[in-house]
Amino acid sequence: MITDKDQNVDADAKKKAYDKWLESNREDLNAKRRERYANDPEYREQVLVRARLNNRKRPDRRKPLPDGVDMTLKEALDNIKLQDPEVKTHSSVIIGWSKNGLMPEIINHDGRYYLTKKQAVKLGVFLKAVKGRKQIFNASDTELSKAVSNLWSGW
Repeated sequence: MITDKDQNVDADAKKKAYDKWLESNREDLNAKRRERYANDPEYREQVLVRARLNNRKRPDRRKPLPDGVDMTLKEALDNIKLQDPEVKTHSSVIIGWSKNGLMPEIINHDGRYYLTKKQAVKLGVFLKAVKGRKQIFNASDTELSKAVSNLWSGW
């Protein structure tokens, strides 16, 4: 009859044997995996999907935030909309402006956009100045041009 103690000894021996085998074959396994990843698009997509799912489950694996960021773009917009409900600009519009060079670059980290408090205040002033306007960046209005220059200065 096999006891629990015997099963634990067998499991430990198997683990040690596997660890020893893995140590001696690690380089070959990694080389094969890298080659397959480089040459097999289906496998690469499976690996990327698995990694995305795993990272969502494990927030401790996320990279630490860059220095100085205080809030996400969504949080900043929510605060601005609380102060002035007439501001209806969506975060995707602001990201588009940033990507197209119409406003300063927003910090993109790990798939999210972040702002410092100073940037959030400048963005709020800018959005309040442009609310309800169709043409923002081509207008000749002095108030608007001040808002744009304020947004760019010291971002």
